[in-house]
Amino acid sequence: MSFPSAVWLGSPLSLPSKGGKECTTTTSSSSFVVTAARVFLMAALGQVIPQLPVAGRKLLCEAIGTFYLVLTVSMCLQQSEKLFAPIAIGFQLMNQIFAYGYISGGHLNPAVTGGIYFSGLMPLGDAVKYVLSQTTGGVLASLFSWFLVGVSGDFKSPTPATTTALGVFRAFCCEWIYTAGLVSVVLNVACSRQKENHHYGMAIGMTVLAAAFSVGGISGGAFNPAVATSLQLVECAATSCEPLKYFWVYWLAPFVAALTSSVLFLLIHPPEYAHKPAVVVDTGSASKPFDLTGDLGKSFAPSALLQHNAAGGPPYGTTQ
Repeated sequence: MSFPSAVWLGSPLSLPSKGGKECTTTTSSSSFVVTAARVFLMAALGQVIPQLPVAGRKLLCEAIGTFYLVLTVSMCLQQSEKLFAPIAIGFQLMNQIFAYGYISGGHLNPAVTGGIYFSGLMPLGDAVKYVLSQTTGGVLASLFSWFLVGVSGDFKSPTPATTTALGVFRAFCCEWIYTAGLVSVVLNVACSRQKENHHYGMAIGMTVLAAAFSVGGISGGAFNPAVATSLQLVECAATSCEPLKYFWVYWLAPFVAALTSSVLFLLIHPPEYAHKPAVVVDTGSASKPFDLTGDLGKSFAPSALLQHNAAGGPPYGTTQ
C-alpha cells in the first residue's frame, strides 16, 4: 500500500537534501503520533472512497448540497429579522453549486432536475433518484435546524402569505413564474453553448436571491419542493400541520415551471437540441468534467450534447 506523502499531510517527516540524500527531521513524540494518525486516516479513506460508485457520489453530492441549502433557509426563517435572508440563501446556493456541480451537476432542486429531464437531458430513473436524494437532504437539514432552535420552539416553514383562495392562487403563480425563471437560467447557462463559462453558480444563486426579495412575502419564497416540503413536515411535527395543506402548491407550481422552462429552452435552441436521435452513453466510473449529458451508469441524451473526453462522460448539470 502506498501512503500519501508526509509533506502533503502537513507534517514533513523527511526532506531531500541538495546532494540527493534524505534529510530526516526530528519531531516530538506528539507530532509523530499526529502524523501517524493522519497517515492511517488517509490510508483508510483511500480504501473506502474509491469503492463508492459514480451514481452514489452524485446522489451524495445532491443530498449534501441540498442539506446546506435547506439548513440555511430554515435558520433564516427562524430568525426574527429576515430582511437579509435572501442574500444568505442565494449565496449558499451559489456556494453549493460551485462545490458539487462538477460531480452531480448541482441541481439541489427537484424543479431543476425536472427541467433537465423534460429537456431530454436526463433519464427518468436518474431524475427520480436525484429528487429522492434532494428531499432526503432537505428533511435531514430541517430536523437539524429544529434541534438547533429547540424542540419546543416555534418552527417556521414556507406558506402563502394569505390563505384565501385568491391568496393561494397568487402564491402558486409566484412559485410557478419565478421557479420557471430559475430553471430557465440553469438550462441556459449550464446546458447551452455557453456552458463552458465559470459564472453559472453566481447566476443561479442570484436568481434565487432576486426571486426571494421579489415575491417571498407573497408565496413564502421556496422555489424548491425539497425546501418547502422538508420544512413543512418538520413544522407539522413541531407545532402545526397547517402548512401541509399547501403542500401541493410547492410541488405543482415547480412541476409546471419545469415543463414551461424546458419548452422555452427547446424553442430557443432548436438547431442544437431538437430532433436529435437518442444514443446510449457508457460513462464508466472515471472522474467526469462538467456537462449535462453525463450519467449514473448508462443514459440517453441528444447526440449533439455528447462531449466526452478520454476519462468518460460528465455529470448532469452545470459545466466548467
